[in-house]
Amino acid sequence: MERQSSSLGSFLLPPPIFAQNDPSREVTLQVAAERLNVSQSIVRRMIEEKILPARQVVVCAPWQIPVDALDSEAVRKQAADLRNQARVPQQQSCEGQQVMFSER
Repeated sequence: MERQSSSLGSFLLPPPIFAQNDPSREVTLQVAAERLNVSQSIVRRMIEEKILPARQVVVCAPWQIPVDALDSEAVRKQAADLRNQARVPQQQSCEGQQVMFSER
């Protein structure tokens, strides 16, 4: 227990309550990816592009994503569009660079 002090003396506070079986209103990035049937990198992209609302308690903490947002039509449509998007290999410009390996 945590000890607190006041002008009346010190006292103990009970530990914070955590209801493990309580259905959460927020999910992790992994759970969001599973629910939207996309990869975690797509969920990250949707967060970065402000399509999917999410928050972090501190920098580098796990993302907390509202369950309600996963059920929205706009988010589901965007996830489907990104999932079905054709993957085109990116070509890098080699101008001004020396070739390291000979091409056969």
